Amino acid sequence: YSFGKAEAPGTDYFNPGIIERPDRLWLLTRASGLHPMGFMYGQNAIIAFKLNDNGKQPCYGKVLQWPVDNPEQHFEDPRGFYHPAIGQTLIGCCSFMWNGPGDWTGPHQAFGAFDEEWNCKKMDYPLIGGNPGTMEKIKAHKDYEKNWLWFLHEGSLVLLYKANPWTVIVFGNRW
Repeated sequence: YSFGKAEAPGTDYFNPGIIERPDRLWLLTRASGLHPMGFMYGQNAIIAFKLNDNGKQPCYGKVLQWPVDNPEQHFEDPRGFYHPAIGQTLIGCCSFMWNGPGDWTGPHQAFGAFDEEWNCKKMDYPLIGGNPGTMEKIKAHKDYEKNWLWFLHEGSLVLLYKANPWTVIVFGNRW
């Protein structure tokens, strides 16, 4: 892919997903760039790229803004889908904070609902497994959370939480 104006020295795009919305196919990708404080691991964000008519080339991009207190919070590895009943795109992703070299919060899972302009209308850290429900340090490595997969099945929100052992969570009309 060519990411046009979004290409910059030190920025890499990877671990993408594709979402089909009424306005076209979109490529959600992790953008890893230089960290503003010079940390060796850079700064991660999620960008939604609208794909051209044949669905093969990004033609427009939007950095997703999550409603968080610290602008240096990382967001990466998006997994999402369009929910036609509410007209929003639902995205789960990994999120964390670096507190300096060698100190971080550990990986959390965040979940957000975005409107047609990619504005985040609701965000949560679902209290599932080791996910603490807030952006705080996860002390035990066994509680690190990554790679949740959200989808709709028969109108219900579903989470593939783990593949081994196979763990699927089906939600009603609330968490």
